[in-house]
Amino acid sequence: MRNNLNHDCIISELEKRLIGFGCNTVSCEKYTIYGRHGEIDLYGITEKYNSVFSIEVKTTDKGKNRRKAKKQLEKDVIYLSNLFPSKKIYSFYAYSANNSKGYGITLVKDIK
Repeated sequence: MRNNLNHDCIISELEKRLIGFGCNTVSCEKYTIYGRHGEIDLYGITEKYNSVFSIEVKTTDKGKNRRKAKKQLEKDVIYLSNLFPSKKIYSFYAYSANNSKGYGITLVKDIK
């Protein structure tokens, strides 16, 4: 039996954290921008910090998934920048932690 959290559970946990932080949240939003399709797993908008927190979730933390997450987040930033032109966008990659019931999360600039 696998102990790691699945995609939807991670989104749900992160959404609770964003709401607790005072954000309005949107999950699983599909979009098309410049002919490219995408889906944002989760984002939170905070007026207090004039920011948007965009989160891409993967079920495992492997090199291929990190690269996919980074590409997805790059598209998401374009979409969110058009929606919220005056807000700072912060991109995060979240993933199920190996052999645990938790998850990890990192700023996208830290993804290698």
